[in-house]
Amino acid sequence: INNKRRLIEQDCLVAIASQQPVAHDLRDIVAYMRIAGELERIGDYASDIAKSVLELNDSPLEPLGLAEVLTMAETCLQMLDGVRQANAAGDAAQARTAAGLDDQLDARLRGLVSSTLDAMRGDAKLVDNGSRMLWIAHNLERCGDRTTNIAEQVIYRLEGVVEELD
Repeated sequence: INNKRRLIEQDCLVAIASQQPVAHDLRDIVAYMRIAGELERIGDYASDIAKSVLELNDSPLEPLGLAEVLTMAETCLQMLDGVRQANAAGDAAQARTAAGLDDQLDARLRGLVSSTLDAMRGDAKLVDNGSRMLWIAHNLERCGDRTTNIAEQVIYRLEGVVEELD
């Protein structure tokens, strides 16, 4: 993923230098270069999540908010798919809608931190998995933030305005 981002950025810079694009074409190039960086970061978060999942032990995950974490993962996927569709369709409103799901991730993370810490205080055997579950949830929340940044770039590409969606 890191190499793909570098190749995309290199191609974008070559296009700018050789074609001297203006207006919409320049916005497209700049937006896609930024989107590549955001996708690379999401890939890093996905890698961290996978490593954390592999480190989980046999203690129960249900008291640690497994259902919430799975819901957060699904929300992240919905956001990414929504932004992808918005970009393909040229639909800035759809990009805004997809980015709006980030509020759900933020709220779920806040609730999960509280409930997971309570569970870990009540049972020391849950501390290892609880810490990993919190790290997974944190990374999912960051994926949502990065996807919101992608939505902002889609809007910039389509409408030529810089819009803060967070």
